[in-house]
Amino acid sequence: MKFWYWLQPALGAALGLLTIYTIVMLSTQLFLLPSLQFVANGLFAFPGLLISLAVNQFAFRRRRPRAITRAERIMLVILVAIVIAMVAVSFDLELVGWALGFYPVLILYALSFTFVISYTSAGLVAQPAAHAEEEPEESGDDSLDELFGREDPTPPKE
Repeated sequence: MKFWYWLQPALGAALGLLTIYTIVMLSTQLFLLPSLQFVANGLFAFPGLLISLAVNQFAFRRRRPRAITRAERIMLVILVAIVIAMVAVSFDLELVGWALGFYPVLILYALSFTFVISYTSAGLVAQPAAHAEEEPEESGDDSLDELFGREDPTPPKE
């Protein structure tokens, strides 16, 4: 489960580094930037996505019990795929049409992802206090955590 909690901050850190790289290169060595869409991603798309990821992470942290639903996991994977595709097409000048097509997709997807997380968080907060102390049911979909050899360090409740 820890993989899913750290996926958003890791993605945010990568986007932050790309944004900082774009700003530094734009102000010092413009010729090192691969293309115009790389500049547009670094100055506009990635900072906007960083704000969305920060709001999502804030909502994740406030949840009690802390649980990431299957739909949120799927949406996180799709978001990572969109970001990877945006970075991939930003290196080629001939793919400017694809890059321009990703902007509305990214904006709508980030908004819908934030809405889903907020809605799910509100539903979890609205549960009775008696259920708040119980641990969430594991969905059995922690294969990535097992792949990386990460176990939950908390001892089982008796």
